[in-house]
This record gives sequence, structure tokens and C-alpha cells, in this order.
Amino acid sequence: MSDARSSIEGQTPIRLSGRNSPVGHAAGFSIWGMLLFGLPFVAVGVWATLTGLEMIPVDASKVNAPMWVITVCGLVFFCAGLMVWGMGWRQASHHRKLRLHALQYPNLPQMADYAWDASGYSPARWQPLAKTLGGAVFMTVFLSIFNWWAFGSDDDSIFLRVIVIVFDLMLIFVWWTALKGMIHAVKFGRTRLEYGKFPYYLGDWFQANIQLPAGLERVDSVRLVFRCVREFYEVRGRGKNRRRTLVHEQLWAEDQEWSRDEIGQWPRFLNATFTIPAAAPGSRMNAQTKQNTIFWELEMELSVPGVDLKQRYLVPVYARQ
Repeated sequence: MSDARSSIEGQTPIRLSGRNSPVGHAAGFSIWGMLLFGLPFVAVGVWATLTGLEMIPVDASKVNAPMWVITVCGLVFFCAGLMVWGMGWRQASHHRKLRLHALQYPNLPQMADYAWDASGYSPARWQPLAKTLGGAVFMTVFLSIFNWWAFGSDDDSIFLRVIVIVFDLMLIFVWWTALKGMIHAVKFGRTRLEYGKFPYYLGDWFQANIQLPAGLERVDSVRLVFRCVREFYEVRGRGKNRRRTLVHEQLWAEDQEWSRDEIGQWPRFLNATFTIPAAAPGSRMNAQTKQNTIFWELEMELSVPGVDLKQRYLVPVYARQ
């Protein structure tokens, strides 16, 4: 299939919302580019932090803010630089793992495309929570500067205060999302998709076999979505307003649903069968390629009392060599 955006079995590509983590480990910049991009942030952050802590001499008469505000500004820049460096380190680590897999599995070229576990896939339990909590803490520290500006300084602009209040409400939502993530991780624990074979090929049958949490006793409904997704970065704006946005575009999908009556006694494993369309593109997840990332996933949604269980599992679907 030459054009991943072409219609597959008559389905129109649609964009998926709520996706902010790349699957293909491509950040839109080279590894060295991210290291160089983060360097000024780290340098300015260190200088401002040391200045705020009065470890670097500064004329206090020329500073129009409390020293703690200068320190917080420094920490924000420093952490932003570290996050960019962290992205570069993770991408470099991923590339090293792929090179190692290519040597260990010479007869499985798919192992050089993604660091697969050939037996199955377990979604990370604590890593998404750590990212959400880190983002909430970073946003809290960052907004503390603007809250001081709006409510603690001599600036009595109503417009500024309204804007800051709007961002504070967004911060409350971020912390609520982090709390839900914590409840989700503690309540459900580990789930896993067992692969019946490795890899799956276009035109094959895909037998989904999902190991469910042991403590899950009641489920009101189940929805499984098996889909092919194209991942790319969209550039918008120009000059200072130029920004890159991660996009996940669904190229094809099939879903299955069951009600509580259809489920009956709740099993420890959830089974379903899907047909992989032969006209779809195979997985292409190596970030070193210049083409867009293509991946296949199985999304599970369980409606349960309290916080619902929602997981996504990567599925190794490839074109035959």
C-alpha cells in the first residue's frame, strides 16, 4: 500500500483525540538536535536558580520580583531542558536496543523495528502516572510565578487575573487526571495481551487473548477496538508561532462490544477474533526511518463501578517479506 491515507475497506481516516505520547519514539528532532536545543534552557535555568538563591551576586535594586520567583523561574527552565535531554536519551536508548535485537534475532527483522516481547504486551502501569504527576508538579511550579504576578505584585490588571484563573482551573483538571491515574494503577494492577504467534501478517486472523486483573469481579460492558494508526507530527504557524503537534490518525478499525448479560460469569481472560485486512499497511515503528510511523493496537474499555479500565496494547502486524 503506497499511500497510508488511502481508504482501507471503505473506511475514511479519522484523527484520534487525547493522544500526546508517541509510539514510534520519534520526537521530530534528531538526538543531537534535542541535546543542543535543551542546552540553553539548562544553562539559563542554572544561572537563574543560583541568582535566586543569592549564590551569584546581583543588584537587588534592579530585581523587580522576590528572589523565590527568580529561583522558580530558574527551576522551570532547568527542568524544561532536562525534559528535552530526557527525550533524546530515551530515543538513543531505544535505537541501541533495536541494534541489539537485530543482532540477537537475525531471522526476525521485526525485532529491529520495535523492541518487541514476542510472547505478548503489557501496558506500563506506573510510567504514565509518573508522567502525569511530573506534568502536574511542573505546571504548579510554573503557574506559581503568574499567580504571584496577578495577585501578589502591584499589577492589578483584571485581564491578567482572569487568564491566570483560567490556567489555575486547567491545573485542577490536570491534578484530577493524575488522581484518576493513581486510582487506576492501584485498583486494576497489571493486564497483558498474549500473542498467539509472532508476528502477525496482513491478511491473517488475530486472536486477542487478554489477561485481566485478578481483583476484577464485575463488568457492565466491554468494548474492544482493533485499529491501524498512522503517527506523524503536524507543523502549524510560522516563525515564533511555529509549533509541532503529535497526530494519531486511525486508518482502519474494527470494534466488538458485549453487554453484562452477554458476558455472563466474568472470566480471567477475554478472547476475541479479528481479521487483519490484507490491503492495510504493516507496522513501521523505527524512528530512524523518514516515513511516518504505522502501528497496530488493540484498545480495551471495561465499564466497571467507579473508575473504568481502559488499556491499549500494541500488536505486531507486518507485511510479508
